[in-house]
Amino acid sequence: MSMRGFDIPREFLTFSKEVLDCLSKKMSECKVTVSQGLIRTAISRTYFASFLVARRAISLEEYRLRDIHKKVVEELEKMNLKDVADKLSALRRQRNLADYEVYRTFNIKKLELSIKTAEDIINTLRRQFPYSSSFYY
Repeated sequence: MSMRGFDIPREFLTFSKEVLDCLSKKMSECKVTVSQGLIRTAISRTYFASFLVARRAISLEEYRLRDIHKKVVEELEKMNLKDVADKLSALRRQRNLADYEVYRTFNIKKLELSIKTAEDIINTLRRQFPYSSSFYY
């Protein structure tokens, strides 16, 4: 995988932070259409930023089966990283709600929490796997 390819998690999290920043300002300063779709997409991207970093940190990038999300969580638990596994699972649940529960409303607070959770996951993995810190940020 090229290093360019691994900029994607950073881009996903940066996108989510920019959406949050935009939503936190006066709406007239926002250059995008503020919608549930925008907030939901940002929440989804925070999960995938964390997931991609975790998958790489535990060397599962080549694992191609459908249960990859579950496998990453299980491997984190085996590595005694239950807190990271729990946070990643919680973030995935939020991502699934954001992507599939069309009658549910999402707000800035949920996006803020998703970003904080993603940053916690990534920072913990950065400390746990310092030899690989170049692919986190």
